Order: sequence, then C-alpha cells, then structure tokens
Amino acid sequence: MTDNYGIFSPLEIHTLLFGYALARPRIQLGEHLTASVAREAALKHLEKEGLIDENWRTTERGDKLVHMLCTTPAPVAIWSDPRSMESRTGIAPTPIQIVTLQEGQANEA
Repeated sequence: MTDNYGIFSPLEIHTLLFGYALARPRIQLGEHLTASVAREAALKHLEKEGLIDENWRTTERGDKLVHMLCTTPAPVAIWSDPRSMESRTGIAPTPIQIVTLQEGQANEA
C-alpha cells in the first residue's frame, strides 16, 4: 500500500469498488477482505483517506473517485502507416536495406 496522499494501488481501487458496489460490504465480505494482510491495510488506508466509512461503504468522496475512474477514457494507441509519414511530417522514412553476404565475404558494417 502507498502512504502517498491521493495515490492508490490497484488493490486499494479494487477494495474501494467493493464499497461502492455492495449494499453492506463489511457484512457481505467481512472475513474474505480481512483474511489478507494487504487487503486489511488497503481498508485502513481507504478509511484514513475518507473514501470509505467504518462499514466499508464509499463516502461521498469515495463515490466521486469511483465516478472519476469510470468516466476516464482508456488510453488509445495510434497506429500509422510509415509510407504516409512523409505526407504528414515532410520527413521521409529511412528505408531498410537487406544485404545478403556471399560465402567468404566479411560484414563491413
């Protein structure tokens, strides 16, 4: 777990989502969540940050964080065709040269 304010581990986010999604997380998941030392630390950190209450339900602040996470767009990879690079950038891509050495020739590169 992290001690940095406003920075959360994936386990802490997972734990927060339990508090958001379940009506009574402490009753529904109590022994399952406290069976792990790491999960117990996550619960303590979330409570200390004011994101969950003593029953592990999300607070208003926790609800806002979940909403923010759920409405953040996923990263997008942009793929490009290197043959069209020159038209967009004015820089021609360097062509790859394939050289086949004959037996007995040394690689002079």
